[in-house]
Amino acid sequence: MAEAEVATSVAGSGTGAEAAGGPSELRVTADNDTCVTSSLCVFRLPQVFDQDEEGRVVVLDSRPPAELTRELLRARRGCPTRSIHVEGPGVPPASTD
Repeated sequence: MAEAEVATSVAGSGTGAEAAGGPSELRVTADNDTCVTSSLCVFRLPQVFDQDEEGRVVVLDSRPPAELTRELLRARRGCPTRSIHVEGPGVPPASTD
């Protein structure tokens, strides 16, 4: 499944910042085809990531609040297969991780 497909098939549609009163400018996607079930993302941010029945990453909140940017970047850096993708204002490209 391509990254774009994962973004549209995640469990949540983005409840973080929308629930707080406005849309988040962050966008989180994950490629579950490359996920090796290390679970580091789920451990760091259980409100954003979960695992399916095979242990692969599932994005629960594709538009999390900006307050989670630092932890999202840590999760992205910690992913052994670089399956976590974070985009938005002030987010450095993954190549700098």
